[in-house]
Amino acid sequence: MYLKSILIISIFLSVLFTACKKEEQVGKDKMTQNTEKQILKTPEDAGKKGLQDLMKLANDSNIKDLGFGSLDEIRSAQLGNSLKLRTLSYDRLLGYKEGMSSNELFAGGEQLLFPVTVKGSNKSSVVVEKAGDNWKVSSLGDRGLGKLAEDGRNDFHKRKLDSSGVKEADFFLVTAPGINMDFYAYTKKDSSMIVPAAQYKDLKLSTERYTDIKSALVAISDYAREFDRKYGEEIKKKHLVK
Repeated sequence: MYLKSILIISIFLSVLFTACKKEEQVGKDKMTQNTEKQILKTPEDAGKKGLQDLMKLANDSNIKDLGFGSLDEIRSAQLGNSLKLRTLSYDRLLGYKEGMSSNELFAGGEQLLFPVTVKGSNKSSVVVEKAGDNWKVSSLGDRGLGKLAEDGRNDFHKRKLDSSGVKEADFFLVTAPGINMDFYAYTKKDSSMIVPAAQYKDLKLSTERYTDIKSALVAISDYAREFDRKYGEEIKKKHLVK
């Protein structure tokens, strides 16, 4: 009787494991299909697709995490005008040497951040990324990036950068998630300038003025190395950054 019970349990577990594997594969296939559907011809099309996905994703339990006050609010959400976005790689910052091109420190390809707005106020975000000749949704539902886009645009106009010949198309946002910092930047002719989005403790850069990006990267990489010295082992164990 005991052996018979063991045999029945073994058969049950085998059938259950097979069913779970099939369900897992079906889930992966659906994810692949959804990703393929997100490959679109223009960044605007990808942004619209991201907004549709964001609306489908929203529910009562996550709506506030996505940046909205209610499901009714997200139903009236619209895409704002995009801003260029670059991401500083944590590992590349640690290996930075003076004289290296700033482009060597950026992770990923060309990205655009579309703020998701309600009545003119940024609530969340959709990020799209260039994939060959097409565009795809890279991330969505980050209210922090939505706020960064709003604050960045406000800073652009507050400093009257356009009066010094800087167009909004030359302006871009820089995020460094590994050290939890954000920056505003612009390119003019052959040089790029950058300023912290906030006054970060121990970072030797001021929010008062833009700094040449080559000089700024020395300060940012120095900060990252000191940060890594203090918290690097914990970060690696948890696989928090790249």
